[in-house]
Amino acid sequence: MSAVDLIEWAFNRGNRRADYAALAQTVSAMREQGNDVAAVLLDASADRLAEHVFAARRALGAPDLDWSYAGGVFRSAGLLAATAKRAGEPVTPRLPPIGGALWRAAEHAGLPITNSFLETLAASLEDH
Repeated sequence: MSAVDLIEWAFNRGNRRADYAALAQTVSAMREQGNDVAAVLLDASADRLAEHVFAARRALGAPDLDWSYAGGVFRSAGLLAATAKRAGEPVTPRLPPIGGALWRAAEHAGLPITNSFLETLAASLEDH
């Protein structure tokens, strides 16, 4: 596969997010099997993701700011571990991505956001 083929693949995905997440898991598995190219790709990806954490910390003037993760790319245990190695251990998300959207919607609606609300929301999303 040429670089042009890879670019074409990347931009012609019907569901880029899901396809990229699946690719991250595939590369992670290949790394675990000893594939050196996969190791380089995973490490480079972790570098880029950690840069986002560092940028947020710099922008907010909070060098010890905790970070968390969401989305399918971080279902790759290898990518999550490699990013944590660079940016520090993440805080486990309290809610899945849809839960975060519902949390923000509730805030915008003026509902009180309590720990009980978040626990109930998280429990209601466990089966989905």
